[in-house]
Amino acid sequence: MGGRPIVRVWIAPGGGPPGAPLDLPAPAEIAPRAWALGVAAVQVVIENGKVTARVRRHETGAEEAAIVAVEAPLIVHAAAVPEGAEVHLPEITLPVLDTNGTPEALRPAARLAMYVGGAKVAVASLARSDLGLVPAPRAFGHFFCRWLRDGGEEVGCDVTEFQSLHEGEKFHRLLVKTLVAGSVASFALVVAP
Repeated sequence: MGGRPIVRVWIAPGGGPPGAPLDLPAPAEIAPRAWALGVAAVQVVIENGKVTARVRRHETGAEEAAIVAVEAPLIVHAAAVPEGAEVHLPEITLPVLDTNGTPEALRPAARLAMYVGGAKVAVASLARSDLGLVPAPRAFGHFFCRWLRDGGEEVGCDVTEFQSLHEGEKFHRLLVKTLVAGSVASFALVVAP
């Protein structure tokens, strides 16, 4: 073990045990910029009135992103760790789609929650009444590692609200957290039937 940390991602369908890790290694060379960025994202989009999701991994300079279509409920864990390092994944409880006393149009159609070290730190909710908005609402959870040319790294995570934005408009971050290498960020998605 040693060298730059890799971004490691685990997908746990149904909120159960995670599958084999998916790795995004640091680039061998960082140039011409002073850094390169590796990102793992949980992307939640509305397609034909239904909530869909995918996990996307990408690094600066890569020609294409690696994309895995996923179904809710699910949990995605991510960490920046030395290659070969053991990682303890926290126990995550899926967010609840509380409908008690809430008018049907305002009941959540989906929730995307972000956790750091197993503690829930933010939750984005999509109201059923927003399913038909144009453009379709989207939300994202990101885990990122910025590999610095000098050998260091900057690690963090964020989650957006569900928003209906036109191309080029910037998504508002519900929360951005700075992490240290080895910290685990988790994202959990639940969707109403």
